[in-house]
Amino acid sequence: ASAPRMPSRSSSSSTLVPGWLAGTFAGGLLVHCCFIPLWVGCIVPPFLAVYLLFCGGLRMLAGLALIGLIVYLDFGITVRWRPWFMRLIYELNMTRYYSRCELRGALDAVKTERNLFMFHPHGILSVGFVCNGVWNRAFNDLASPPAQQKAILAARMGDPPGAPWRGTAFMIAQNLREWSGFFKVLCDVSGRLESATRQNLTRRMAEGRNVGIIPGGFEDATLHVQGRERTAMSDRKGLIKYALQHGYALTPIYTFGESETYATFPY
Repeated sequence: ASAPRMPSRSSSSSTLVPGWLAGTFAGGLLVHCCFIPLWVGCIVPPFLAVYLLFCGGLRMLAGLALIGLIVYLDFGITVRWRPWFMRLIYELNMTRYYSRCELRGALDAVKTERNLFMFHPHGILSVGFVCNGVWNRAFNDLASPPAQQKAILAARMGDPPGAPWRGTAFMIAQNLREWSGFFKVLCDVSGRLESATRQNLTRRMAEGRNVGIIPGGFEDATLHVQGRERTAMSDRKGLIKYALQHGYALTPIYTFGESETYATFPY
């Protein structure tokens, strides 16, 4: 999906990012340099901890401390949502890292309430889902319900009156989100990245909050071949069943160019 880029709505007096960085290639690069290592590198701390355990001495103590920290982050705490973090990423604007990354299509017809956004394809790093969905100000403004409905939804979610709107709830793989240490912290503070479980999905639909997901999941990622448009469609119809049960519209979103982002080893 795509449309011409929409300018930031933040006024200069309330911005978190200096003007030379906001909405520039450097800003987009900075976000990528922070997010990708947290995501791809989430498997490093556990292996490092195990390695340190076998080193003995003080290194073994460091390994035990690292294991304790990982367990605490994964299972012992849920970091509170930070609205300023959402604004920060909006202002840096991940889409500026790419020569062209924008929303297009029948944008005027997008339903702002009870909508299930289904992103295709997964690709390698899910550029369309992340840059044109999760962290795209234009998309989240487009998918936001009217102010009165926002207040009702916020109350259902347990947010205090006057709290910033969290936006669409984006579902990602549970094993990626819940057992990834520092990446889980990023998901927590985002207020919108949640585990793609039946419980979370039905809870958000019962609230009436818009939901975004990549239906093809990891299988979709394994089909990625540079230069070829491929996506996975599962025979499982759970998403459709829940959408019918809760009165949700289905909005497919296809990212043209996702196949050009990374080279792979085709088999």
